[in-house]
Amino acid sequence: MKANPRRSTAAFTLIELIVVLGIVALVTTIAVAVTLRMQDRDQVPRAATLVQGMLSQAKARAAAERVNIGVRFVYRFNPAETGGRTDWSQIPDANSNNSPDWPDVWALANNVDEDGNGWVDDLVICDTLAFVRDPGDFVDGTVQIVDSPPTNLPRGQVLLLNRSQPQLNLQPLARFVQVGDSLELLDLGQTFQITNLAFDPSGPSNTIELDRPVDVPQATNLQFRYRIIRRPQLIAGEKPVQLPSGAQLEIRPGMTLGLPLQGNDNRPLEVVFSPQGTVVYPPSAHVEGLIALWVRYHRGSPEPDPDLETFVAVYPKSGAVLTFPVDRRSMDPHSFIRTGRSANLE
Repeated sequence: MKANPRRSTAAFTLIELIVVLGIVALVTTIAVAVTLRMQDRDQVPRAATLVQGMLSQAKARAAAERVNIGVRFVYRFNPAETGGRTDWSQIPDANSNNSPDWPDVWALANNVDEDGNGWVDDLVICDTLAFVRDPGDFVDGTVQIVDSPPTNLPRGQVLLLNRSQPQLNLQPLARFVQVGDSLELLDLGQTFQITNLAFDPSGPSNTIELDRPVDVPQATNLQFRYRIIRRPQLIAGEKPVQLPSGAQLEIRPGMTLGLPLQGNDNRPLEVVFSPQGTVVYPPSAHVEGLIALWVRYHRGSPEPDPDLETFVAVYPKSGAVLTFPVDRRSMDPHSFIRTGRSANLE
C-alpha cells in the first residue's frame, strides 16, 4: 500500500513579520528623507533662477519700454530676532525721532541672538518679489513752511504743498505723491524724504511731513519751488511673485552688498534698471561695484545649510545678472563674486 506524501505548510512567524515590517519602515524612512533632501536642494536653485530671471526681465523691459523698470524686494522682519515684530508699524521709536527707522530696528534686536543659531543672521528677510516702474518726477506749484504744525514736529519739518493746476485740486495727493518719495527744494538745493502726507479735499493745499526740518532762516510765508522725486511704483495688474517654500533672500547689511539698510530710509529695497541697462537705483551700488543677493534655504533648521546657498549678483555699470556660490570656507563669503569664479569650491 502506497503511503500518502506529508503535506507541509509554510508560514511567517510573528517575529519574522516584525522584522520584515521594520525593514520596510526603515527603507521608507530613508527614501522619504532622501526625497525631502532632494526637494530641499532644489528650492535654492529654483529661487536663485527666479530672482535672476526677474532681474533680467526687468532690464529687458526697461530697454523695450524706454522707462526705468526694476524689481522690488518685499522684506519683513524675522519675528524670532525682533521679539515678534514683523513690520514697521510694530517697531517702537527707540531714539524718539518721531518715526521708527533702522537704528530702532537694530536697538530692538540689540545684536542678540534671539533664535539660538549663534548670531543675528536673519533680522531682515525677503520671500516676495514684484516688478516696479519709475513713474517720473512730479512738479507743480510751490511749498511753504507751516509755522504752527498740528503735530509735535518742529517748524520746517511740515510743509504746505500748494498745487497750481486747478484740474489737479480734486485729485487725491496720493495719486501724485507717496510716503517714501523725495522732495527737492529747487531754490535751496536741499532734498528730503517724505514720511507722511495728508490730502485736503476742500482746497488745493496738502500737508506733507519730512524726515527732518528745512534749513531756512526764521521768516514767515517762505515759499519754494519743488520737485517730487517719485520712487518706483508697482505695475498695475501684475501680482508679486513668491519664492519657493523655504527659500529666502538675506538682505541684512554686511551680507548683501550694495543694498544698505541705514538711516531713515524705510522704503522697500529695489533694483531699478535704466533703458541703457545700467542700474539707477540704489545709487550706493555703484560705490561697491555690485549688488549681491544671498539666496538661502531656511526651513526646518535654525542654522542655514551652507550647501544650500547661492548669490545672485548684479553689476550696476553693465547690468549683468549672474549667479555664484557662497564661499563659506573663507572670511569673505563674497570671494567667488569678487574673483569671478562661478564654481569650484576647492
